[in-house]
Amino acid sequence: MLNEALDWDLARTGYERSGFARIENILQPDYANTVGNALIHRTDWELCYLSAHGPVSISSQELASCSPQKVAEMNREILAKAAGGFAYFYFRRALEGIPCDELREFFDYVRGENFLGFIKYVTGNLGIVTATGQATCYRPSCFLRRHTDSTDVENRAAAYVFGFTPVWQADWGGMLHIQDSTNAIVATHKPAFNTLTLFRVPTAHFVSQVANYAQGARYTTTGWFLTP
Repeated sequence: MLNEALDWDLARTGYERSGFARIENILQPDYANTVGNALIHRTDWELCYLSAHGPVSISSQELASCSPQKVAEMNREILAKAAGGFAYFYFRRALEGIPCDELREFFDYVRGENFLGFIKYVTGNLGIVTATGQATCYRPSCFLRRHTDSTDVENRAAAYVFGFTPVWQADWGGMLHIQDSTNAIVATHKPAFNTLTLFRVPTAHFVSQVANYAQGARYTTTGWFLTP
């Protein structure tokens, strides 16, 4: 499913030099359209955010039944957590076992031998054996504050973001910002379609808040490539 016209060496050189790479037209166009349509039209999203008590996940059915008072309380909790440090607020769906055939097959491909061979080449990490994955949707007000993806739970070699956003304007927010060790922004990636962003773990990064006037949503699949 990889685009046969990809320049593997160019992607590898960029990754080696800076620790991250943005690869345009990563997938064959027809296949990218198939995955993008599945994300946009056939995904049952869950709202997720970080509260003072830990991660919270709310199904679309639960969210639809929330009273205005409950929604207002939730918003206050989200903003209070974000004001104090790391926090997030967006819509997601785990790719492992997802009911949508197209997305389940896409995740199998990302974890498969052929695609992992490409990732090993670009990152130079031959120890990569598999990947985790989730689909994400950033609607107005969604954000992801600064973090590095470091964890003791699993061995994350590289983070990835597949972009499947068909239309986006820069002033709508939702930008992936990559930072250096001084917290300076060294790269900014606008939501786009059929792109792959790779970066080493740990690398500081964040997704800026999507503006309330944004006329659309930011669609991606994200996760980490793992070593044993």
